[in-house]
Amino acid sequence: MVFQDLTAEELIRLKPYFSLRPTRCAESHLAYHLLWRPYYETRYHADEKGILWLQKIDYDEHATMVPVCEKKYLRENFERLQLFFKELGTKMHMYLVDEEALEEIRPDPDFYEVLEDRDSFDYIYSGEEMRCLPGRKFSKMKNRISRFTRDYGECAEYVALTSADEGEIRAFLERWAEGKESEDAFHRLESEEQGIFEAIRYSREADILMAGIRVKGRLEAFSMGTVCREKNMTVTHVEKADPQLRGLYNYLEREFLTHAYPDIELVNREDDMGLENLRQTKERMHPICMEKKYTIIER
Repeated sequence: MVFQDLTAEELIRLKPYFSLRPTRCAESHLAYHLLWRPYYETRYHADEKGILWLQKIDYDEHATMVPVCEKKYLRENFERLQLFFKELGTKMHMYLVDEEALEEIRPDPDFYEVLEDRDSFDYIYSGEEMRCLPGRKFSKMKNRISRFTRDYGECAEYVALTSADEGEIRAFLERWAEGKESEDAFHRLESEEQGIFEAIRYSREADILMAGIRVKGRLEAFSMGTVCREKNMTVTHVEKADPQLRGLYNYLEREFLTHAYPDIELVNREDDMGLENLRQTKERMHPICMEKKYTIIER
């Protein structure tokens, strides 16, 4: 097998592979790889049996993710990767393995350790609840939205965005990053910016929807999502708002789903990356379930 650098153009060419095994994990979406290709320094091998990945993941110089392929090829592709890593002279670590893939791969416990990766669990929410915020459990979110609309409602505007709005989005993201102090030791949020601009430029080809909130004519919030019709689910890949405008995050969440995905059943808001503040925020939004993921480590 020969692995080559993954460019945005090559990823778009690989788009048909991502319909082979739809899952409820964010990594099943082409947009995820478009966003994180720069961070992982992704290389790939693609053939009739699927896409195999070679990446730098956190502290691992050579690692891989679950292959993008039909369910019937998961075990075979795992074995192909094992042979490749053996030739490379290093032990294989496979990250972000969903439960269905783990069942198909069936790693031998004598040779592999399987670890639950809580930091990478995706938070799954009810689309209806996120649009309507019913009952007392969502009272804090509703109160924050009410605060925002009371303070800014007359000068706030929801807008659909396209690649033609890249300049406006870039200006907002630069302002957003200026006051952001990340607790992430791996600096993933810093690397994410490059991926965001690639995703903007290829949004049409990657079926990405983008939207934002302008306040007094200036973009102050931005969101980016994709949809998996087979699972009746959308994934919110990017969501950023000016934290000084209280309630804007919740306002953006509701408006994006209401306008872009009015009938979608499930909302995947991705993982919390092990960041405590982000974990608390996502837990307070009342997920209906978590999409578990695992790491397979060769002993």
